[in-house]
Amino acid sequence: MEAWGVGGSYIGDKGFLGASYKNTDSEYGTVAEETVFIKLNQERYDVRGEYRFDDGPFSALRGSYGHADYTHTEFEDVGEPGTVFNSDGWEGRADLVQRTRGDWNGAVGVQSLSRNFQAIGEEAFVPTTDIDELGVYTVQRLDRQGYGFEGGLRYDRRELSATPIGEDRQVDRTFDNWSASAAAFLRPAPGLFLGLSLAHNERAPSEVELFADGVHIATAAYETGDVNLNSEKVNTLEATAHYDRGRFTGDLHVYHSWYDGFIDERATGETFLFEEENEEFPVYQFVQTDARFYGFEAEGSYTAWQNGDRKLSLEAAADFVHAQTDLGPAARIPPYSLTGRVAWTSTPFDASVEVRHVGEQDRVANEYELPTDDYTLLNLAAAWRPLTDRNVTVFAEARNLTDEEAREHVSFLKDIAPLPGRNLRVGVAYRF
Repeated sequence: MEAWGVGGSYIGDKGFLGASYKNTDSEYGTVAEETVFIKLNQERYDVRGEYRFDDGPFSALRGSYGHADYTHTEFEDVGEPGTVFNSDGWEGRADLVQRTRGDWNGAVGVQSLSRNFQAIGEEAFVPTTDIDELGVYTVQRLDRQGYGFEGGLRYDRRELSATPIGEDRQVDRTFDNWSASAAAFLRPAPGLFLGLSLAHNERAPSEVELFADGVHIATAAYETGDVNLNSEKVNTLEATAHYDRGRFTGDLHVYHSWYDGFIDERATGETFLFEEENEEFPVYQFVQTDARFYGFEAEGSYTAWQNGDRKLSLEAAADFVHAQTDLGPAARIPPYSLTGRVAWTSTPFDASVEVRHVGEQDRVANEYELPTDDYTLLNLAAAWRPLTDRNVTVFAEARNLTDEEAREHVSFLKDIAPLPGRNLRVGVAYRF
């Protein structure tokens, strides 16, 4: 991969204005087909600024604009370009930040994007699609010393236009989505934060979910969209706890989500014969169904010893999710995981030992989704900053030291591409 960029900023008494340009070229292979490789290029321009007002109801105006031109070409072999994917579009955002009044602050804003997506070639699985989106929103927060409230409201309109593959009739879909959230929080003791939130979110289906109809090399599957999909709607109740006092810090999130029109991509059991390559691919279909998700995420850290900038910490993390739809378990849901880490940090040297265990997953969508076994990975990492200014870092990472066979259940390619075995990475980083 080769990447370079340039940027600059003007900073004044009342704000700033900055701009940047970045160009990225990359070439990499795929695990789906041995001879296939991909070359990509992306050019990106970004502008960001802020202007601060002396008085009035708003304290500042913040804005950003980005334009990206992305192209990647799938090569069947050296000198044999196949499908070309182009994405050219821009996105802009502006926020008016409200002046803080007592314990109340907030912002109102608008966001817009426009993008043209093209897939050209025999293996194009999504047609050329024009996408336009406009959203307006507000977020508000009242923060008393021991308690507070938060709320947000957003409206989005998303328009997609495409002529499905194999047809001559253009399909135009428009989605009007509303999202809202409300939360309350308490600080009942020093270092302790407790929160409870209720959110309603609506999401328009993507161009892939609507218009896909072909072999997707990246997933080694024939993907089939549905132009009649509706917006996905979900109500989520979440409880949060954060503790940071003395030697211990910890976070806990527990959630329960109810979906109306959950969009799931499921294997049908059928196969598609790609005659040009004489290969068969499993067929996947995007479907819409009601669903229920619940689970938790937890992490914590305990400082076992500290002297100045030198610290020895014991860290742990865990997560779990249960997902059920009207058609059975949702597809490709990750199993539970547990992580333990011993970490040493100091100004010149950092090191860590990590053990990560991922459980088996036998709750599969149907008989065409294979289960995965549990696995345990042992990882080591170290970083040394030899120079006084500390901007140069020499690092080394050794992963999966026991050479365990591990397969990510969420991956379409887990049956043919396990995670890397024992591997070592060393390098030098310079920050400026």
